[in-house]
Amino acid sequence: MLQTYLDDFIDVGNFGRTKLAAIKALINRPDLAGMDAMNLRRSDILDYLRRRLKEAKPQTVKNGIMWLSVAFKTVAASREWPIAAAVVSIQIVLQNRLCGYWRGGQP
Repeated sequence: MLQTYLDDFIDVGNFGRTKLAAIKALINRPDLAGMDAMNLRRSDILDYLRRRLKEAKPQTVKNGIMWLSVAFKTVAASREWPIAAAVVSIQIVLQNRLCGYWRGGQP
């Protein structure tokens, strides 16, 4: 999904150096690359957040999830791809958990 986002929008989108680097870093994460974007569940996102928060600061994780959410919503709308309802809730997870610097426990 992320690579499709880059392929489709890099020439028409507002991709600064920081945004491009963040998206490429997400693409290169094996724990994300192995996920099936069309069947992603909220629990998959929460599991990823738990793992990622063990190795990065909350603001770094928040930034990555923000770009992940943007990519999913943009590609799903532009290509008319069905996405799981869980993906739409990425923003909710972000706001309710990461903004409060959630570090595990129950969602």
